[in-house]
Amino acid sequence: MPVLCSARHHTPNLKMAHGCAPTASHRALMLTAAHTVLLGEDADAQACVAAALPPVALGQLRRTCHGASGAAPVGVDWARLCPLSGLAARGELRALQYLYLHDKDCIHPWDILLTAVSAGRGAVVAWILGNQEHSSYFWDKLMHVTASASDPKVIRLLIAAGAKHSPDALLCAVQHGNLAFLTAVLDTGVHPHSKPSLPNSNYNSPRHALSSACESGHLSCARALLAAGADVDRLGPYGSALEGAATKGHLECMRLLLEHGADVDRLGRNGSALSGAAFRGQLECMRLLLEYEADVDARINGGCTSLMQAARTGHAECVQLLIEHKADVHARDRHGGTALNCDKTSDDPDITECTRVLLAAGADVNAADDSGCTALMNAAIDGDQSLSLLLEAGADVNAADGGGCTALMHTARYGV
Repeated sequence: MPVLCSARHHTPNLKMAHGCAPTASHRALMLTAAHTVLLGEDADAQACVAAALPPVALGQLRRTCHGASGAAPVGVDWARLCPLSGLAARGELRALQYLYLHDKDCIHPWDILLTAVSAGRGAVVAWILGNQEHSSYFWDKLMHVTASASDPKVIRLLIAAGAKHSPDALLCAVQHGNLAFLTAVLDTGVHPHSKPSLPNSNYNSPRHALSSACESGHLSCARALLAAGADVDRLGPYGSALEGAATKGHLECMRLLLEHGADVDRLGRNGSALSGAAFRGQLECMRLLLEYEADVDARINGGCTSLMQAARTGHAECVQLLIEHKADVHARDRHGGTALNCDKTSDDPDITECTRVLLAAGADVNAADDSGCTALMNAAIDGDQSLSLLLEAGADVNAADGGGCTALMHTARYGV
């Protein structure tokens, strides 16, 4: 084994044009330099490292080498000099192992793992997995990494590493819309209704997998879950899968669920699919639900109807659609409020248009809730632009609420 006496005499000139890939001759020169500098090491590993290092990096190695036989380079910023992500993407495992042997701190396992997973480099993935402590943080992070995978072999490797946390993997796959990942998890025998196992996991969500898929609009994942036996009407604390899809406007997911027999009037904590769509102004979703004969006057939490939900958020087209389907404009919630005099979430022109549509449909302009408040009083309190419409429709300006206040008093009080 030769002894390095003087790097400047024993290494060739490796200057290359900036940005140019090394040619075969340049690569040979780099190999020679590596053998000169990295004395006493595995020749194949040297070759891998040399192939990955630019001339500037080799020069840095020469300057930082001890110079004695068998000495290894010290004080080198490998992460800066050597493109580790490039090594991982190309699957150059020997080079990574060499660098890890000499400087563990230069290897950032999650960055390398993510790159290797994305590139489908199974050998690198297996090596990283075998060199990590399997803490709860590890499994949680592993779910994020696996969500970027598309190569079936790599996905199976990752799932095998975290097999006991497969329910977490199931939900993660659904939330990221990764069908290959989801299919691999289901193939291990995990049921679509499995609950996450990590108490501190980001995926320990009350939502079940089918609801999560439909809420996110991941149609292919929803289809796979149904094929695996997911209950189309299963309720979580945030409602059914149909309600989630309707609220977020994912029409195709809704079609899939309805074709699989979803209960169009299934009620959850936040209401029905129709009321959710009405509150968010999802007009086309409402049309589809009404085609499947959704109950237009179904009551949700607090006794509200879909008409009230659409009116309070100012979705005039949705209000009109519900009225066309015979929604009851006189229906009252548990506090005696109607679609016309319920609390509004804004005072924009759409609220005024909702008022116009409701009045045209025969809504009682002087209907008062249990506290005696009328639509005119609410408009006075909120500075609602529909005030003039209500007056034109014959609203009683002298009506008083339970505290004896009229609309005029409310106007003076709130400075409208």
